[in-house]
Amino acid sequence: MNRPSASSTLRTPLFFIVSILALFCLINFTTTYINTITTPAPLLFYGMTLIILIFYFLISITIALKYLSDKRCLFLIPVACAFIGSAIMMILALQNYSKLFYCNLNDSISYNEFLRYYFYRNALTLTQITTAALVSRFRSHRLLASHNHIIITFACISLTLAIVLIVGFSSMHLYEPTIRLASNIMVYMWTLLFFTTIALTRFRNIFWTGIYFYCFVYILTFSFLTTADVASENTWYKARLFETLGTLIFIIIIFLNAFKLYQLSNNKYENAYQNSIRDYLTQLYNRRYFYLALTKKMQRVSVQKPLSILLCDIDHFKRINDKYGHFQGDLVIQYVAWVLQDQVRRDDIVARTGGEEFALLLPDVGQLQAQLIAERIRQAIISPGDVSSRVKLPESVTISIGLATTEDPKTVETELLNRADDALYLAKKAGRNCVVAWQKSSCTR
Repeated sequence: MNRPSASSTLRTPLFFIVSILALFCLINFTTTYINTITTPAPLLFYGMTLIILIFYFLISITIALKYLSDKRCLFLIPVACAFIGSAIMMILALQNYSKLFYCNLNDSISYNEFLRYYFYRNALTLTQITTAALVSRFRSHRLLASHNHIIITFACISLTLAIVLIVGFSSMHLYEPTIRLASNIMVYMWTLLFFTTIALTRFRNIFWTGIYFYCFVYILTFSFLTTADVASENTWYKARLFETLGTLIFIIIIFLNAFKLYQLSNNKYENAYQNSIRDYLTQLYNRRYFYLALTKKMQRVSVQKPLSILLCDIDHFKRINDKYGHFQGDLVIQYVAWVLQDQVRRDDIVARTGGEEFALLLPDVGQLQAQLIAERIRQAIISPGDVSSRVKLPESVTISIGLATTEDPKTVETELLNRADDALYLAKKAGRNCVVAWQKSSCTR
């Protein structure tokens, strides 16, 4: 049996506290502002309607794009249909809004049309969000498999178009008692949807938290209509301003969810990229990345910007591996990797290029300085200091280092690598545990 985690348990009271505080502030602001209006302000209502219309288009586009980027989120389709359908109905109703609020609320025909679009729009949203919550809850069901997405998408679009057509071609006469009854029903329906979505989705992510808040907004919006004079301009101005501000908060939540998903996707990409360029055992750069970096660094080589390469090889590593086993051999490799990282600058590149082979890329470092760095590394391997506390070695470890430096921009990568390899060969030939710098006269096999 799945038990809710501590974090999910905390989300519920936190959501209610934050939502109640936010809605309390919205109610106070809405009431205070609307009460300052002494004469009808039709442009205010018309402007708020246009703002909500824009918000609906933004929400539907954002949600649709999210689904296209992640087809597992099928529940987004009904929500997108809800908002795009609501936007279409608001466009159809705008002409009635202008006639109604430029004249007066006693124009029964315009008022009736206004209410008809308003209640149908909410009915569409209620239906589609309920569908979305059910799809999210039963997302693993075989009926919701990827090959059925087209059918479900078609069904959601068809339902949206059907409701839009019904409201466009039907007629309905609403009077004040009917409006109050319809508003009461809407309060109950939005409240039922609020608790249903919480039960089905259980604060799964920020998106659903935004849906819960959106339900809260409409519970209070219709509460205004049940407790005030519905034939008053101020009542509708207050409800519309509250709806506008609530929708603004909802769209902010949607964008926050999109930003969080972008961060998560970017982190996954960064982790995947780092895994592709890092050696698993040592977390140093791998051979492929080293050669790519070498090619890039070679392009800026000059007398003022020399480039040095150090090739390192653990002495007698095969004997250590055979004598103590692969586990101890891996510890030796990790130990050398730690020492190398501790002894170079942040911009230097340290890579594991083979079993016991390492390579260092030192930009802006001449041959003399490179020799000093290589000798410092060799000494640090013998006397590791703080690094030795990380691992207990089976025996003392030494390395041989060959280095090559170039100041000539005409030098190619393979030539520089061959020079360093020749120097490493001479270091091993000289008895190991030493540093040899490439010289044209001495480093030829």
